[in-house]
Amino acid sequence: MNPLAEFLDLTSDDDKQFLGSDELYKLPETLCAMSNSLGGWAVLGARRNDDDTITVTGIDSLPLIVGCDIHDLGMGVFAVRVEPLNWYRKPVTHNGQVYRRVEGENIISGAWARSLMADRDFSRDDYPVTCALDSGQVNAFRNAVTARDDSYRYFTRDEFLRRTGIYSGKYLTFAGALMFGDCMNVRTVLHHNGRTVQASAHSIWSAYTCLLPRLTRKLSGECTAVFREAVINALLHSDYSTDTNINITITSGPPTAIIDNPGLVRRDIRNNRLKRMFDLAGIIHAHTGAVTLKQDMLNFRTSTAVALEGMPEAVML
Repeated sequence: MNPLAEFLDLTSDDDKQFLGSDELYKLPETLCAMSNSLGGWAVLGARRNDDDTITVTGIDSLPLIVGCDIHDLGMGVFAVRVEPLNWYRKPVTHNGQVYRRVEGENIISGAWARSLMADRDFSRDDYPVTCALDSGQVNAFRNAVTARDDSYRYFTRDEFLRRTGIYSGKYLTFAGALMFGDCMNVRTVLHHNGRTVQASAHSIWSAYTCLLPRLTRKLSGECTAVFREAVINALLHSDYSTDTNINITITSGPPTAIIDNPGLVRRDIRNNRLKRMFDLAGIIHAHTGAVTLKQDMLNFRTSTAVALEGMPEAVML
């Protein structure tokens, strides 16, 4: 039995969409439709006829497809496995455009499709989660907020949590869990005089209040401002929906520090609830362009390089 016939036999109960060599322009809509439903297989280089027979057309080259398993069935035929997506990552099509809920503007299948964010897209900021909050961090945040706006001092704890976006109704928001819970990891790997020092934080607030001051205590004022900007922007603009194991890394080996975070740069704000919490606490998150950004289009990550001005002991815990 040839590979195509064997594949058809093994997947007889699965949904399959066939695209011949002249139908590859339908690939984005096909992947979107299947991932919005129960998933299945997109078979490229073959056409299903009206009598249910299969005609092999073959394709000269395989388009770039990110996030799917691809199986070579020979004769220029490829089977692309499409998994169903969670609601906050589901793609949609509208007016001939393909929209993916994976954040950022990325190429998903070569010349045939570009992913964009739909204006009416859901935000995972509103996704209710189960997570224990660090009471000490929440209290420190409240002190920072009330120092800027005394009216917050008179709210009950529950009302304060709702007004600041930590809770939505009676549910903890994903943004609140990121800010004060234990569902992410900011990891530092610092190289100095032949030694490697590591430290980590498991919430955005602890990364900002504990790690950042330690990382900048030996930097010059100007360098501190640039480094602080890069770290805050990574914390605020990361795409936290791409992976349940959220990992932001800060690697330093003077004269350069690299901050690596999930998600590509967007023109608009990605995490609106987090932005509101930053604003309430007086955390400035302006992007001045003083750092160098490098985007990994295939893995949906952004790296930020910060020059440490040649100071050999610049970044050290």
